[in-house]
Amino acid sequence: ELLVEAGSRADSSRARSVGRVARAGRLSGSAHTRGWTMLSPMFPGVLHVVLLAGPPGSGKSAFAKAATAASPRAWTVVSQDELGSREACVRAMADALQRRQHVMIDRCNFDADQRRTWVELSQWSPLVSGSVIAISFKPSLETCKARVLRRKGHPTLSGPLSDKVVERIVGSFVMPHESEGINHVRWVRNDDPPGGGGGGFAPDVQELVEWLRSVPPCAARLPPARAAAHPLRVATLNLLADCFVNAKWYPSTPPTALEPSARLAAAARRISEIDADVVCVQEATSASLNGLADTLAGTYIVSALCANDPTSAPVPNGVAFLVKVGGALQTAWAVQRVVSTTEGSADAILSTELRLAGADGEVASVPFALLNSHLAIRAAGSAQATVLLLWARDFLRANPHGMLAWAGDFNLEPRHHLVPAMLAVGLQDALGWSDTPTYFPDPGGQVQRRAKRYDYLLYSAHSLALERSGGRMTLAAEDAQGGSEGEGDSDLDAGQKRPRGEHGSGDGGKGRAKVATLRQALAFSGSDHIPVVATLVPIQGLLK
Repeated sequence: ELLVEAGSRADSSRARSVGRVARAGRLSGSAHTRGWTMLSPMFPGVLHVVLLAGPPGSGKSAFAKAATAASPRAWTVVSQDELGSREACVRAMADALQRRQHVMIDRCNFDADQRRTWVELSQWSPLVSGSVIAISFKPSLETCKARVLRRKGHPTLSGPLSDKVVERIVGSFVMPHESEGINHVRWVRNDDPPGGGGGGFAPDVQELVEWLRSVPPCAARLPPARAAAHPLRVATLNLLADCFVNAKWYPSTPPTALEPSARLAAAARRISEIDADVVCVQEATSASLNGLADTLAGTYIVSALCANDPTSAPVPNGVAFLVKVGGALQTAWAVQRVVSTTEGSADAILSTELRLAGADGEVASVPFALLNSHLAIRAAGSAQATVLLLWARDFLRANPHGMLAWAGDFNLEPRHHLVPAMLAVGLQDALGWSDTPTYFPDPGGQVQRRAKRYDYLLYSAHSLALERSGGRMTLAAEDAQGGSEGEGDSDLDAGQKRPRGEHGSGDGGKGRAKVATLRQALAFSGSDHIPVVATLVPIQGLLK
């Protein structure tokens, strides 16, 4: 039988796949009311997303500048004129939500399809709840055309034919409505010339400017602060299950390099050297976990296997945790198994509380959750990730200062369409969303042929920070695959900095060649993946 910690448990509860985020709740009242009484009072723990809608020349940019100038740190204005593309705007909005800043979208947003992107992204944030607002600008067509024709050097629309563009957008403009998932809609004519600061707007527009200036910064957004002295070292490693070792995927790799017992010994050696408080492993089997439990006995407790079900693999495999004896997890912990796709890919969630001492010496317990995933490929993986993202969002919504990390083999690269949703939930990547490879396939294989970034260690950026000094492995993440000088350690140990040319110290100070091939990865960690490691520390402000 698999060795399991006394008092821990594996829960076979399942989560249903969710295709789309539920629409945010609506405020009562008409979709086009003239007053703002229904938006008061403002809740300091809520983030606001304001969608500006209107044709070119309607005064949106001038309005955005005036409304946010008084508190630029509380707001991010996302302007496609300045950023150049919808994709850049999506990333800017996601980054702002992760920083817990209010967001104002400065685009034409002329119909529901144009606005859907921002409404759906806002719903990933734990702090955007009933606070998506649309302001529609409707000056006369003549006013918009005259303003656009007066422009000089505008980044996207100016010149003698720009009035024709205005006519086309006005002809296709559809007013925002609450049925789109927007909580409140307000329209203004804004026929007066745009201005800033005070008397340049019509009274109804100036009323909106003043109201938005009064919106407080999100109280859940902690000021930049030092991390507290409660480090939590987390690692993730895909073990490469023996049942996936075959001639189709590894045609040019010598069988001796893939020998199971040698690979398991290399993985155990690497885990021991990493010395993390918690290690998330993927493609684990009962045999590999029993082997790790025997090799690491007295150092790590191995959780139950959360296996995929159903599975097409010859041997059941899945995810599990290794928890260090006497490490940072001092209180009882439990593991919940979540099967989130019809394909049967399993995830695991470790839940516990971290006991932290504040500045006054008083000890507080803060909820902590660690998600461990091996995401499926393509659409099934996206559906699986959606379920975990919803779980993370709801956990952080229920625990505003809670701590959360999500690690594993995600089978996606940093430009994947789900990354903005991860940011909006409030998660940061320990390796800064870099392309640094963590997966090294056989170059002659039929499935993958080039090294890729597939392994991640995400953390809740409002409550956790990377430790940036000290540590046993002093390797900068960007140098993980070796720099132009010297040899580099091969673990991706995020947040640690070292001078160029200095050898890593994870093996007692002896430098190792960089990992750039499957053979090197197998010798290093017993797998075609290499570990990602991060030392996380609570933000000081949480303890006050």
